[in-house]
Amino acid sequence: MLSPSHQLLFAALLLAGPAQATPDAQDIRIAPPSWAASKPSGAAAYAPPISPLPNWYEVRAGAWQVPLETVQEIRAMVDARLSANELFGNKARIATYAIQFRGEARDGRRVVRLAGACNVHDTPPWQLSETFFNVSDGGKCYFDAEYDPLEKRLSRFDYHGYA
Repeated sequence: MLSPSHQLLFAALLLAGPAQATPDAQDIRIAPPSWAASKPSGAAAYAPPISPLPNWYEVRAGAWQVPLETVQEIRAMVDARLSANELFGNKARIATYAIQFRGEARDGRRVVRLAGACNVHDTPPWQLSETFFNVSDGGKCYFDAEYDPLEKRLSRFDYHGYA
């Protein structure tokens, strides 16, 4: 027979333990929060956006990481192009553009792929670092560009136009 102190300890352990057997840890399925539901399975529940400058988002899975100095050079060139846009050329509007970029390789050369949008339709910032925002048309609100870091110039800059 157990002593009263052992009986009390045994009772406390029984009350503190689970009422029924629990599955193995690998069998437990926890649903992601609603704000992460659109992410692919196996992805982290939340990965903060990579934003070295306000409204600039580095898209993950690039071939190389674009240095901050290069992003600042590109920003000056993109701002100049957007300033020439008669529809969106004011500085206040340019500051609200969401610009995505990623270091990629083309024919063995490093390039920076760019995509810009004057409206990302409430896309959360973390998602702007996950994948490029894709719009087929949209006039001069949306653009695609490419920067050549070796030549330090925009090698391509195209507004989408209308489909």
